[in-house]
Amino acid sequence: MKLRCLYPRTLRVSGLLLVLLSCAACWMPPYDEALKDSELVVRKLGSPARSFSAYLRGYETRVGYYLPPRDPAFFREGFWIARENGELRVRCVVLDTVSLTYGFAQNSQWSSPERYGDSVIVLPAAANSSVLFVVATELGGINPLTRDSYGNLSFGTNYAVPNQVGVGVSPLSALVDRFCAASVPAGVFSLTHSNAGSSAAFSGPLWITPGYSASAPASPAFAALSLGSNLYLSATLADGSLATFKWGAGAWASEPTRLDFIDKKVNGILSDDRLFANGEDALSVYDSAAKTSFTITTGKLRFLYERYDSTSAAWVCVFSRTTVVSNSKSDEKSEHRIEIYEIPTANLSKIAD
Repeated sequence: MKLRCLYPRTLRVSGLLLVLLSCAACWMPPYDEALKDSELVVRKLGSPARSFSAYLRGYETRVGYYLPPRDPAFFREGFWIARENGELRVRCVVLDTVSLTYGFAQNSQWSSPERYGDSVIVLPAAANSSVLFVVATELGGINPLTRDSYGNLSFGTNYAVPNQVGVGVSPLSALVDRFCAASVPAGVFSLTHSNAGSSAAFSGPLWITPGYSASAPASPAFAALSLGSNLYLSATLADGSLATFKWGAGAWASEPTRLDFIDKKVNGILSDDRLFANGEDALSVYDSAAKTSFTITTGKLRFLYERYDSTSAAWVCVFSRTTVVSNSKSDEKSEHRIEIYEIPTANLSKIAD
């Protein structure tokens, strides 16, 4: 009678059991194309300026991004911006003094009363880590949200212009932003701008009536007055065409130049007078003087804003990326890794596709 050794089979079964148990004990995120695209840019950016873990709850984490204040000292206590189907929701990320972990402030959320589409601009105040500006034509203009020490949000006094068809924000100085609104009162195209810095209060508006005979822009449009005193308007016109116009410094009364090389609706402007279209997965930058452009496929990386860095005496562009580290089956609490990256504005083209 032949004797058969069962030891090798036992080893095989035990090994298979160990593999199955180890797989059950860990969580693997699904393949994410946006994460892959962001990784290509992150390698060019280098090490993050700040990174930390946050335990975030709720559906917003799947459709949102982290927005830190512009002061690096408060990079860890920012806002969570969720956009879906034209709706905007804002929550605060705070430090839990008991668990010493970061997460959403309890019972604190602001939701937009209107649907914005892609026109809304969300920007932290230049010199106040507690103030967030929500800029949208549908909300009547420029609206400050202020957070208290517990992360509770409250609405301030908004800056509205009658017959408004568009709004925009541009940098004026290290501590001051310039807000611009386009309107068509009594059929006359006009621009007005006002400044806001360390508080949610706005300076007295200044009105401009530039030369403009094109068809009236359809709301919502983007309007801005640059550091170089150039005026810009980017909008869908009444005839359905997309157009971006520029009035040169000192020539506001003249008809604008139509920038035909810009193929997207602009929604922002940099300190060096370059325009940009910031989309869900790409950032396109346009130089109106050189008539050149480039695109950065950002994926899960999100371009946020510019800030003035006093150490290097230069403007820098700020990005953030949030990735899931571990996921709970109940979706009640998940660990996320939040990374904040910076690059000098002058070097932005170095991370282009």
